[in-house]
Amino acid sequence: LSLDQIAELETLGFVWDIERAFEDKFAELSAFKSMHGHCNPPRNPSTAYFSLGQWFYELRKSYAQIQQGKAPQWPLSQEQIRRLEHLGFRWKLSNRNAFEDRFAELALFKADYGHCSPPQTSATPYYSLAIWCNDKRR
Repeated sequence: LSLDQIAELETLGFVWDIERAFEDKFAELSAFKSMHGHCNPPRNPSTAYFSLGQWFYELRKSYAQIQQGKAPQWPLSQEQIRRLEHLGFRWKLSNRNAFEDRFAELALFKADYGHCSPPQTSATPYYSLAIWCNDKRR
């Protein structure tokens, strides 16, 4: 890479040090848990926690690869696994957890907009949340 290419990547917030990336996301997850009482940030792009939720989604996939004896997409040390589990992070999400995740997403929506009726148009980032709410109303 040229120095210009390196500078361009860094302006986007590109992280060179994987260990530092883990520590940064772990700190974000700790703060999220302090605020919301759980370690499952939503992966919906309409929330402020999308990148955190997406990162931990990918980490869950890597953990599953490790459990299957495959090379993980994201390397995880036993110490990192232990720290996440100690914080209350769950590697597998059940349907109950899926409800909790959507409920947390709806709570964030309400905090931002003051109501629990996400727009039902597919052009909005809240469409899947609106579908979930409609399903619960049936």
